[in-house]
Amino acid sequence: MRCIFLLCLLVSAGFSATLKGDKIERKIVAEKALHQARNPIDDVIRDALELVRQLMLNGTDSTPVLDPFFIEYLLVNFESQDADLLLQVDNTWVTHMAEFIIENISTNMVRLTMELALSLPNFNIDGHYAMDGMIMNLFPLYGSGNYYIHVFDVSLGGGAGLSVGVPPQIRDLHLDFTFQSLEVKFENLLGGGSLETVIETAINALAKDVVDAVWAIINEPFCQLIEDTINQALANMGGEGTDSPALADSKEVGNANAYLDEVLAELRQVLYQTPGVDPKTLPDAYTEISGGHAAIYNGWLIGLSSIHRSADATLDYAGRFITFNGSAGYTNMQAGYRVQVEVWGTGPDAEAFALIRSVDFFFSFKIDAITGAVTVNDFNIYNIGQIDIEINGLAPFDWAFESIAELIIKTIKDDLSQTISTVILELLRQVVEGNPPPPPPAAEILKIAF
Repeated sequence: MRCIFLLCLLVSAGFSATLKGDKIERKIVAEKALHQARNPIDDVIRDALELVRQLMLNGTDSTPVLDPFFIEYLLVNFESQDADLLLQVDNTWVTHMAEFIIENISTNMVRLTMELALSLPNFNIDGHYAMDGMIMNLFPLYGSGNYYIHVFDVSLGGGAGLSVGVPPQIRDLHLDFTFQSLEVKFENLLGGGSLETVIETAINALAKDVVDAVWAIINEPFCQLIEDTINQALANMGGEGTDSPALADSKEVGNANAYLDEVLAELRQVLYQTPGVDPKTLPDAYTEISGGHAAIYNGWLIGLSSIHRSADATLDYAGRFITFNGSAGYTNMQAGYRVQVEVWGTGPDAEAFALIRSVDFFFSFKIDAITGAVTVNDFNIYNIGQIDIEINGLAPFDWAFESIAELIIKTIKDDLSQTISTVILELLRQVVEGNPPPPPPAAEILKIAF
């Protein structure tokens, strides 16, 4: 990937430059660098998608809020070999749609297409339902009340046509929708006899139909908002104050948000594929308690591959070197331990669960524009938030809960600090080294001493 960083071409065998007095002609260097820059349309589209996120959450006078998205009424008629059900849902809210992750943007100026891939960790559908029908053509199944459907691991992939004019525009955007799993709850569901397996299968299949119907409603305004926002951004290309991040003021706050999002998207894949990272084994620990001791063992942690940007990022170009500052972190990671308590020779085996509400860290990298080498300037874990502890099976030694909880929290915090400051930071550095930032503005390129 480093070869896409323009200035690295200076040391590659295929680079041709004009020499004057044993010096590389700077004009040629600048032209080469700008020519090899990442597609500026991709950068504009990425920035536009970040604006889409804000518009979904806040809306404008002419743009309705899409997160949360309200559906007043929806009727789903479900038929299968096991069930015949009619479901009516009212006052439904769809939330977390704006938390999409930009996985890929690719415009092809030959085929005149734009490919777009987004993902969602999850989104929620909540509302009121009324259901009536039959299971196995024999048993009634009915009910009314609140319901929810939580949808996990969503992929949104598709694309649009691209017209190359002044300005360029996209058209006919479409996004295909898939997901991996659901969590479903219909309150006050009655009937069906003892056919629990059949009921569960039918309800899950019905929930999938509801999700598909909800997406069919959201799809059009969502795609239209994306298309309109991207086209407006493309129309502004080159206008005052509308430069893409690649040519933005090098000290503008947030000028590297899109780049950091791109880096973290790749880092998530690296972390997911690295053995021993997610899930991660936590170390055993031991503490004295009144009359005995408590030990925690078989610890695990899930969520290190869910890293995301947690604050604005910046790129500061200064001659040969680029300073890349950013913040990243985690929310709602989960952990667990087996717990052994022994007091006067006896005690229970219990199980503990932990919810780590938030973790955030700051990093600063120094990037050599010529060699592509990345070194760490600064690093600081500035937040390890609340950790909630639940221990099951501790009775009658509940009085030891506080000591055990403190031991678990301390062990998790120490291990997280060590892991983030070594493994995560190093993998992040490697990803940045393999995915260089946008090239500096032309004025900065000409300042580089070769």
